[in-house]
Amino acid sequence: MRCIRAAVVLCFVASVLSAADSEHIFLGKPVGGYSIDHTGYSCGYKSKMGCSVWVAYHLASEFTGKERALKGTPQLFVDPVIAASGLSSPPPDDLSNSSLFPLFFFSHDDAVGRGPQCEKEVYSLANVAAARGSETMPKVWKDLDTATREWAREFKEVWVITGPVFSDQSERTTSRKMVIPDAFYRIVARKEGDSIKTIAFRIPQDASGAISEYMTTIADLEKATDVIFYPLLSRDKAKIIKTAKPVMWETTVAKVAHTGKGVGKVNEPAVDSGTNTSAAVSGDGKVWVLTEERIYCRSRSKRYGKGNGMFMTEEEAGLLGFTAAQ
Repeated sequence: MRCIRAAVVLCFVASVLSAADSEHIFLGKPVGGYSIDHTGYSCGYKSKMGCSVWVAYHLASEFTGKERALKGTPQLFVDPVIAASGLSSPPPDDLSNSSLFPLFFFSHDDAVGRGPQCEKEVYSLANVAAARGSETMPKVWKDLDTATREWAREFKEVWVITGPVFSDQSERTTSRKMVIPDAFYRIVARKEGDSIKTIAFRIPQDASGAISEYMTTIADLEKATDVIFYPLLSRDKAKIIKTAKPVMWETTVAKVAHTGKGVGKVNEPAVDSGTNTSAAVSGDGKVWVLTEERIYCRSRSKRYGKGNGMFMTEEEAGLLGFTAAQ
């Protein structure tokens, strides 16, 4: 039993550390699926589903120029890494009766800016999932795609993780080799000094309206996808980041076309991105947050500084969805 546990731990560590050379991975490679690294993105492929359960990419401001179409007719192909590994993959023509929903959401211009190899990788079956309907993407997802590119322009760079959400009722394509997702998710992360900020969305295939209606927590996405995100975060910091109350980001340029308003306000609290698990020893005027109980205590409370928690400002605690202890 100890040998098995040790092997599991070693595999997990190897998976996380293997991402060290990939620019597309932020705070550790997501845990789930067969790991593949390409020029334009990294992904985790799961043959049982016939597609990747996550696709991660680094989006820098220089790759967010005016959209241009890729040259030639798109030709889907079986990913060579999947073929070499012996994993099963749906045939390219399996999706002929379904519109395609590419999980790799660089705009075509972003792919063009990265060169021919990146352009080709867009059409790998490791980067595609089946979608319902007559259009490649619902408008709300196109709005999110636009907002993501503009966040990259405003903040210079962001790291994106996107993928499908399945359920027990999810249908399969004609060949039965690819499961059709019920929804798609996206997590966007960025740096701010020594801190990180994240925002997450879960958008059903038949979604409509504003992107703000589909904000969710990373914790909820982990439950829905069985994928572990940001494995290099310490336990305490992961709790705060993954369960934080969703707060929309605002930039000076980001606008969602059908709302005519900014995409939100960047006022969520900064969270130190370090992986040190040691607790603070002094409050320094801050409140004591009990993460499991979702409450915070002021300095006069008998519970101040006790139990499983951490210090932060009262404003930060409120923005993260914690309530004052009675």
